[in-house]
Amino acid sequence: MMLSSAPVIRRLPPSTGPGSCSLRFISTQTLSRTSRRPCKPVCFKENTPDRIDDATIGRPSDAMPNVSATPPRSYGLESGMSTAGLRSVNLGPVASVMYPILTYGTLGSAAAAILAPNAVGMFLFQNTALTAVHKMMIMCAGAALIPSVFAKRQIKRAADSGILASPTYKQMVSACLLNGVLGLVVLSQAVSLRNPLLAASVGGITALATLTTSYTLMKIRESGQLAPSTRGLLGGLMSLITPSNVIAAVYSVATIALSVVGVMMFTADPSTPSMLFILPKDPVFVFCSRIIGGATLANAVLLFTVKQAADDGRQGSPASRNITGGIASYAAITAGVLGYGLATGWAKSTPPVWGLCGVMVTTALLSGFNWATAPK
Repeated sequence: MMLSSAPVIRRLPPSTGPGSCSLRFISTQTLSRTSRRPCKPVCFKENTPDRIDDATIGRPSDAMPNVSATPPRSYGLESGMSTAGLRSVNLGPVASVMYPILTYGTLGSAAAAILAPNAVGMFLFQNTALTAVHKMMIMCAGAALIPSVFAKRQIKRAADSGILASPTYKQMVSACLLNGVLGLVVLSQAVSLRNPLLAASVGGITALATLTTSYTLMKIRESGQLAPSTRGLLGGLMSLITPSNVIAAVYSVATIALSVVGVMMFTADPSTPSMLFILPKDPVFVFCSRIIGGATLANAVLLFTVKQAADDGRQGSPASRNITGGIASYAAITAGVLGYGLATGWAKSTPPVWGLCGVMVTTALLSGFNWATAPK
């Protein structure tokens, strides 16, 4: 009986001719059929989105996206703003209770000062005869509080949305803190005007705003985010003088102008005559002037946040539009009060007064125009 011999496989020599590829392929297939064991089936591990980069690999096109890795989008989230690396800042009852109280308290104070300056003045400054100049200063002080109302509202919404640690909202918190600290400084200096009603009303809401915003910045720092620092201040100054487009350049000029006005009003010297009004400076005038100056400096910080948004082309975001609307209202009311003073003769017709009117009118027109026309 003859035994069948095993198949003999002869390896073909390498060739470079036109048929070399097909011959090599036939030889390889023959070897694999006779000597290679079958491969084990490959098992692919089901993809789990442990990382952001892997969250979309191997997922059906109709599957719902995983939104747990990013903060929820709400009205307060700015369009075009990256939320990468942001940690949620848990303010607890501060966001749900304190910020609404501050928002409506500041709104009520501003509305009362603008609509009823005589009643507010008689309530705060007891046993003091109020003049038309005092009433105009009280109205300007109320107008200067309007942007902080919008800022506190946006801070509360940002805390609810988990994006409070973004640079825009940190600057808003810093502006509200600056306003509160400067207000407490003015109250501590007004020795001759100090009375229980002034301390309980203005002092109470100012102290509450200072404590709340200080706590907010502390929680932002505890979450691992950078708090305002000297290095950040220098970077902000460089950004202020190097705008990236025309709109941002105009906002830079308006921010610098408001800063100059705020410093001049806050550092008003009682021993020198007023550059704005014909009456001499008395304690009520100096108090209102410094309150206006502190609020104007805070408004300059808020306007700077809009300038940075204009640098990135997101001046039409909800937060920026709200701050822009608040700045426009404040500047328009202040310009109207100064115009009334010029028309009635209570304000001096001097270059400082006309310059301040020009700054306020320009700021009101610019902010109002961008509020109405900014892309949403």
